[in-house]
Amino acid sequence: QLERGEWEGVNVVCTRNKRDTISYLIRMLETFQRNFDPRRPPTKTMREVKSHIDGQMKMPTFQEYLRQRRKSGIGVVKAMKVCLLYSGP
Repeated sequence: QLERGEWEGVNVVCTRNKRDTISYLIRMLETFQRNFDPRRPPTKTMREVKSHIDGQMKMPTFQEYLRQRRKSGIGVVKAMKVCLLYSGP
């Protein structure tokens, strides 16, 4: 479900190796830097940003990640792999 885009607001970028991941993150940072205009301040207040983050943290994918991390022997990598394969509630 996650990979097919069935969850609104969740985007998955799957890279197979470390170099692809690093390249992707560098491109995203460069895009952000190109599009950033310091003369135009952000349109959200800090309260709105915190509210948005709280909402994102309550989404099923992040909740599954936290549930996996609470298990003994499950690290960040395994938890993320499980989240990518997670079929939903």
